[in-house]
Amino acid sequence: MNARNFAMFLGVIFVFVGIAGFIPGLNRDMHMHDPNLTVTDPGHGMLLGLFHVNVLHNAVHILFGVLGIVAARGGWAVLYCRIVYVAYILLAVLGSLSAGNLYLTFGLFPFDCLYG
Repeated sequence: MNARNFAMFLGVIFVFVGIAGFIPGLNRDMHMHDPNLTVTDPGHGMLLGLFHVNVLHNAVHILFGVLGIVAARGGWAVLYCRIVYVAYILLAVLGSLSAGNLYLTFGLFPFDCLYG
């Protein structure tokens, strides 16, 4: 698989996951009211009962998805793949730290981790 196909694949998956986070039947409010999470707008809950999401988290998925689709069609797919790689390495590091609510990305974006 070349970088262009991979960027398109990631883009479509990210857009799908971002939109799925806004669908009430797929995003169940599990009454998870973490006092450290500041954004609890509609769209807050557990996507498919597994993944903790909120409206900002869904928006970031859609943004990454649209960028992936544009990158695949625009010829900068390798750069997009590198950006996604670095972003997810940083999220993995943040997710493994419990100090200062870093696993909640400073109280804005929840993501599944060791301490969440």
